[in-house]
Amino acid sequence: MQATPNRRLARTLGNLALACLNATLILVVLGLFLALRLVGAIERVTDTVISAAEVQVAQIAPLNEELSAVRTGLAELQAELGALRPVDGGQLSNALEAVSESVSQTEAQLASLNANLTSLAEAVTTDPGALIDRAVASAAAEAGQWVANVRGCRLPENG
Repeated sequence: MQATPNRRLARTLGNLALACLNATLILVVLGLFLALRLVGAIERVTDTVISAAEVQVAQIAPLNEELSAVRTGLAELQAELGALRPVDGGQLSNALEAVSESVSQTEAQLASLNANLTSLAEAVTTDPGALIDRAVASAAAEAGQWVANVRGCRLPENG
């Protein structure tokens, strides 16, 4: 007994639907595999960034101590300059005041630098995730630009 054209069409459509389902499942599995590989790569990059940040913080700590020593030396120098200042208000006194003012400005700059280094070290040690987020965002932007260049596309201009 020969199958009617309607039965063959129904069987063909059923086979086509099954093939589409199989292709979809294969694509889903491939997507999950690629996502798993991406997560592994992100974890490796995260570990690398965190270890690099820890090394940088370890390098900043001695600088902080050296800055404190320089500030102490400047304070001692300023005290010595104050002791040398004559009372008559001559040219030597003006020169000493200029040097003292320069020492004060240098001390203020060192204090500002010390505060910046301290806040940087605290930011890296308390929240390395922010550093990682910034690195991932930068990498994603570069990857998007690279893909656009490869495809010959032009990204929309900002503003």
